[in-house]
Amino acid sequence: MPAPVPPDAGAPVNMHLHTFFSFNIAGLSPSHVALQAREWGLYAAATTDFDVLDAADEFLEAAAVLGLRAAAHIETRTYAPEFAAAETNSPGEPGICYVMGAAFPRTPRPDMPTFALAQELRARAAARNADVVERINALLPRIALSYEQDVAAHTPGRSPTERHIVRAYLARAAQVLPDAQHRAAFWADILDQPAGTVAGLPHGALQDLVRRRLIKHGGVAYQQPGPASFPEIGVFFDWVRDSDAIPMAAWRDGTSRGESDPAAWLDALEVRGVASVNVVPGLVTDPRRLQQLMAEVRRRHLPVGVGTEMNADGLADYDDLDSPLLAPYRDVFVTGAEVFVGHTILARYAAFPYCGAGAAALYPDRARRNEFFAAVGRLPPLGPDAAAELTAVGPRAALAHLRDAARHTERHGG
Repeated sequence: MPAPVPPDAGAPVNMHLHTFFSFNIAGLSPSHVALQAREWGLYAAATTDFDVLDAADEFLEAAAVLGLRAAAHIETRTYAPEFAAAETNSPGEPGICYVMGAAFPRTPRPDMPTFALAQELRARAAARNADVVERINALLPRIALSYEQDVAAHTPGRSPTERHIVRAYLARAAQVLPDAQHRAAFWADILDQPAGTVAGLPHGALQDLVRRRLIKHGGVAYQQPGPASFPEIGVFFDWVRDSDAIPMAAWRDGTSRGESDPAAWLDALEVRGVASVNVVPGLVTDPRRLQQLMAEVRRRHLPVGVGTEMNADGLADYDDLDSPLLAPYRDVFVTGAEVFVGHTILARYAAFPYCGAGAAALYPDRARRNEFFAAVGRLPPLGPDAAAELTAVGPRAALAHLRDAARHTERHGG
């Protein structure tokens, strides 16, 4: 492998990469995602999986071996009573919010108090997915599936997503209808599209159409979620903090009623403990709305994550931070990546998380706190030997060592 990317090299970051523990379009494991990130020459990378944190330990350990600055996130949906009358980032679903937890220092283990909610998130997702399959089976008995045998059993960790369900139905249709013309006619009837149009669709485009028609808002098997469908937003963010991670808001595109005023949106979420924001540039529809959001996060000194997800066909490997859309905010995105990497190291080895009491006491000013955590994130990637040394000396000595190293970095510019 080439040498790790140094600070200020102008290299890209991708802090939102799904693994095969939720849905990765190429079926990549956490270790393979880390390897891919190094081959791309990323300055930093983070995994983000739906409803599970199974990738965290493997990805962070692989990143250490490969010399990659790394973090591990989780993404899910919650019920937010403050947005009960307004859509935010889940189209057609008032009160339902996509949210994230950033930079978990480890995968929850059974002996941890945070393990119970981690298991609840997994169980809730499984129950929702099983219900989706049951409704689709009732509508399309010709290609009916067993959720356990045909969907869950084919995913690592038994944690499938809607995309896995759609892929399974497409595969079953190919078995039941081996003739391509008959199969195109079958899907054309469901999609209300001409058979010739369906027959000419790339596989990824067909997956997206079937997902929207069957599962998403307005689809034939769609069921409107409510307060009981997902965890309450405050419960989720409390769990994120208790896990020594950073509560993160997930911004979609600013077009919904709930997101249209970034200041009001962030006011409501910061009351709930949000301390960072995620942006997926591929979802941006109006650069002016991104500008409004970024002005607000800069004013509040909120670290920002950015990434391309890698969970659908046609997505770029990483965002072009020098594009006209993103270049004005390159410094925010790179600093955000450094904060998440620094936090991961400090929480994992020094018991010093970004939202913890120790960080609040030493760095009550959020801008100064960002500077410190980013300085740790700018350090050379933490290899296995250095990680073992930090573990051996204990949290107090590890924190002292990392603070000294960060001061040296700040004085000498990297």
